[in-house]
Amino acid sequence: MRLTAELLTNEAIATEIIRIANVVPFIVLKALAYEERVEEKDAHDLLYCLMYYGTGPADVAREFIDRIALWPDTSLLYRALDILRNRFATDDTGPGSRKDGPVNYARFLMELGRQDQQVQHRQNAAAAVEMFLNEVDRRLGTNAATGQP
Repeated sequence: MRLTAELLTNEAIATEIIRIANVVPFIVLKALAYEERVEEKDAHDLLYCLMYYGTGPADVAREFIDRIALWPDTSLLYRALDILRNRFATDDTGPGSRKDGPVNYARFLMELGRQDQQVQHRQNAAAAVEMFLNEVDRRLGTNAATGQP
């Protein structure tokens, strides 16, 4: 992507080529990174893309399904979905907002002295992942809780 902007000095403009990842590979990479490292920043980056790409989780789900249609045998796509289910979403082990993914996301966003925001951030994170998974599962014809037909 080419980006042209005026320099801070207002004396000139510059054009740079910026390489960006498509949202689906980014989500997959961040899910795998989170599974491996369990870092607050990985949880934040993943959730930020789910929440703010396009119109939100439904747009990411649509692109995810399109990518699955192009690469149906790519196991990493399904592995990322499993990570999101296990680390961020409500299932029979408990509510998503209490899982480590949303908790780490909330910790990353928490302002000093504002622990009251942590519960809301955790709930928002779990809700975004669950909306994404529900839309993916609806389009794939699978069960949202398990990812199975």
